[in-house]
Amino acid sequence: MLVAHLEGTKFIQKLEFSQVRFFTLCTGMILSITMPRVIFTRNLKRHIMSPPTQVVGETVRAVLEAVFKDNPRLQNYILDDQKRLREHVLVFVNGELIGDRRNLSDPVKTDAEIFIMHALSGGQR
Repeated sequence: MLVAHLEGTKFIQKLEFSQVRFFTLCTGMILSITMPRVIFTRNLKRHIMSPPTQVVGETVRAVLEAVFKDNPRLQNYILDDQKRLREHVLVFVNGELIGDRRNLSDPVKTDAEIFIMHALSGGQR
């Protein structure tokens, strides 16, 4: 579900993406859509292109799957072969570390900010 805001009115409604496209095509009116924003750390960007993006999803897994749909190579840096978070990957939703690293079922609101980082390790002691 998306939250759609009709410019110039107080119209706010939850819509499916296809409904938003249909409404826009039929009326010519502009809808602004609120979607979760996904941000990756700089150290991950050194290995693979991973610009900030906005996608539709109600759980961390759904959001990540939407990101990977547009950037399939990124999945190998974030998830292991069993589709779980890699050991050194951390995911925060609105500043809170997610709790479900296995199923990625943590809820994501439409205005959420999701921050994905590779934990740094190594160096001298």
